[in-house]
Amino acid sequence: MAHERGSNVEADDFFVEGQQLMQKEREERLAWELRHAEALVVEEVGYGDGSDEAINLLEGRIKREQLKQSLFEYLRAELVTSD
Repeated sequence: MAHERGSNVEADDFFVEGQQLMQKEREERLAWELRHAEALVVEEVGYGDGSDEAINLLEGRIKREQLKQSLFEYLRAELVTSD
């Protein structure tokens, strides 16, 4: 194989296209996860009893999803800059 002969794999068009495809798939998966989490929160709001405890719980879940999204964005940026 070419990479075994010491050529630069990162300059290979096939390799670069594969990296771009994987990045696109990661972004699509992240977007799906966010939509799914938001749908769950909206669904739970419909079942909430309106008590302060239920409201605080839902606010905490929303905040957790926002933090998770921020973490994924940071990690994705780190992955892109390390390439």
